[in-house]
Amino acid sequence: MLVFFGYTHCPDVCPVTIGTVGKVIADVGGGVRALFVSIDPERDTVPWLKEFTRFMPAGFDALTGSASEIRATA
Repeated sequence: MLVFFGYTHCPDVCPVTIGTVGKVIADVGGGVRALFVSIDPERDTVPWLKEFTRFMPAGFDALTGSASEIRATA
C-alpha cells in the first residue's frame, strides 16, 4: 500500500505525483494499491473524491476526514 497526501485542486505537483505512483503500481503489479489522502477536507468532499478518483490510474482509492483526523493519520 502506497499512501499519498495531497489535494485535488493542486495544479502541478499532485497530478505529477499521482501519475508517478500510477506508473509504479503498473510496473510492480501484484496487488499494489495507493491511497490518496486529501489534506483539504473543506473542498475535497467524499462525493468530489469519488468523482476525482474516476480519472486516477487504476489501483487508487481516496479518503478524507476532519482536519484533526488527517493530522492523526499523517
